[in-house]
Amino acid sequence: MLTSSPFQYSGNSLTGTIDYLIYLTRLEYLDLSNNHLAGTIDVISNLTGLNWLSLKTNGFTGGLPTHIGRLSQVTTLDMSNNLGLGGQIPDSIGNLSSVQTLALSNCSLGGNIPMSVGLLTQLQYLRLGSL
Repeated sequence: MLTSSPFQYSGNSLTGTIDYLIYLTRLEYLDLSNNHLAGTIDVISNLTGLNWLSLKTNGFTGGLPTHIGRLSQVTTLDMSNNLGLGGQIPDSIGNLSSVQTLALSNCSLGGNIPMSVGLLTQLQYLRLGSL
């Protein structure tokens, strides 16, 4: 079963949504960057075993999941270069107690940076701007 091994399919021409990931709750490493994936990313809140997640450079839309803080083990979270990803950064982002790299640049996020970002004591790299 693929639930605990790396899932790396970056730089392909994958299309569609990522709804099928809902069952991979023990997945630790997920790299689907540089593809043509679309739809929302709400399903990632269920992947509570993740240590590393990159969905950068795709066509995701909607917003960051309100329960993104469930990913408390993630050390790298990269959602950059998804221009359709909008809304505000949810307060639950402060629950990512292990995150060291947080990249949300080149998205359509707006509003204030939540105060809970100050709780990210392991954070070493934060990228929220645009190129």
